[in-house]
Amino acid sequence: MTYQKNHPVIDTGQPETLIIRPPSEWRSMLVRLTRGCNWNRCKFCGIYPHLGEPDFSVRSVTEVEQDIDLLLARRPDIQTAFFGDADPLAIGLDNFTHIAKYLRQKKPNLERLTCYARFSTLFKIKEDGVHKLAEAGLNRVHIGMESADMDTLQFHRKGQSTEMIQKVSTWLSRNGIELSVYILLGLAGKNNWRQHIKKTAEILNQTKPDFIRLRRLWIY
Repeated sequence: MTYQKNHPVIDTGQPETLIIRPPSEWRSMLVRLTRGCNWNRCKFCGIYPHLGEPDFSVRSVTEVEQDIDLLLARRPDIQTAFFGDADPLAIGLDNFTHIAKYLRQKKPNLERLTCYARFSTLFKIKEDGVHKLAEAGLNRVHIGMESADMDTLQFHRKGQSTEMIQKVSTWLSRNGIELSVYILLGLAGKNNWRQHIKKTAEILNQTKPDFIRLRRLWIY
């Protein structure tokens, strides 16, 4: 599975840093596989365009490897690493696992490798793909669940379903990859907040993610 044929590859010849990473990854080595968000349709989110990434593109494997070499030379004592941007798996499963293995080879004692992801992308690669991610050394994924209420998800054009959430969560658990989900409070507004809370709590109790992180909706 590869997305490189469908998105432009931009090679600036310069090392890159991530725009966004989870708070828990503040000490991690940040490695950028893609730029921006390949979905970029959620009504509640405009974060990448706001921070100067209005378009989506993937980086070449060679460019990413060069960044890894440079970053490891600067921070040889690094213990954790994080792949970005919003959905680095959009670089393609083969390319992603190749880069993960390259990093693990260069830094055998790396304690943790994490990334952002989308339930819909992981759903497309099926459990076999999730197993390949685990074999390549991916330890944790950070995913914006936002809500498990289908009315709320569809209104905000999240591009995922409760079926995706349930199946992907099971696949990740079975293959030893930790799941960190983000829930967006206030997403359903005044009229649908009870359903938003109820459905989301039900799915969280069913799937039992390793980490549940709450965020508030801010209207600008």
